[in-house]
Amino acid sequence: TLVEMFVFLGFLTVGLLYAYKKGVLSWT
Repeated sequence: TLVEMFVFLGFLTVGLLYAYKKGVLSWT
């Protein structure tokens, strides 16, 4: 459903942002 798609995209976005921030913190 449309709601499920938005929930999936939301989790994906949060996961990518979290991984990006963790990566930046570990690289610097």
